[in-house]
Amino acid sequence: MRRGMRRRRAIIASLRASPCLAPILLGLWAFSLGPAQAQTGPVSLLDEIYQRFAPVIARSVDYAANKPAFLDDPDRFEAGPVRDLLSNTSPAHTLTAILGEESVAQMSDAERARIVSAIRESFRRYAYEWLEDTQMGALSLVGVEPVDGARARLQIRRSANLSPDFTFRVDIARTEEGWKAYNFGIFGVSYAGLKRAVYRATVDRGGASGLADYLEAKNRVFFERFCASKRGPLVVACAPYRP
Repeated sequence: MRRGMRRRRAIIASLRASPCLAPILLGLWAFSLGPAQAQTGPVSLLDEIYQRFAPVIARSVDYAANKPAFLDDPDRFEAGPVRDLLSNTSPAHTLTAILGEESVAQMSDAERARIVSAIRESFRRYAYEWLEDTQMGALSLVGVEPVDGARARLQIRRSANLSPDFTFRVDIARTEEGWKAYNFGIFGVSYAGLKRAVYRATVDRGGASGLADYLEAKNRVFFERFCASKRGPLVVACAPYRP
């Protein structure tokens, strides 16, 4: 009992210390499409979800094996894993999950577009944090739980080199471009929940533009550091952060 509580607290503490959505989503490539457990809902819906992610999953082995090469050639990383990540996530849904529909609706189109763009760039930053992380272990898909015709949850088991295995959920939504991931959580703690207080406080202090400034600054700090250590044009990832 006590051991289970300590394990749970350790996992939550780790999540709070590094609440990165994108490295988890990048792990979708490492799914094992063995028998999923506790599947419910229409078979056609489950098939649609699997079909959405299967092509990405098929590339997981190569992506994991090529981490050293990707570190030497970030443009290659952009053309593979980063492209797959960004095409399978919805920063607009993430923003709504964090702030709520009412708050997002109060923003102008330009403000909302800028924040969504900054969140998308944060996802790119998370991808590079995943690339530099040597502790991320394998992930496996252990269940799909449809919520309704437009939402579902993926149950993912993560193994890591230096921490206990655990299972978490990834929230996905049906969009005009297909199923997209936008949130994840474990033990009642979610990425959107962890970000909510910071986002709201930042908006209260500086409005929507203040939130965009805050997100853009975090991305800039990371990429200026990362890009300074790399040679070559690094056209996609580094061009915006070089003088």
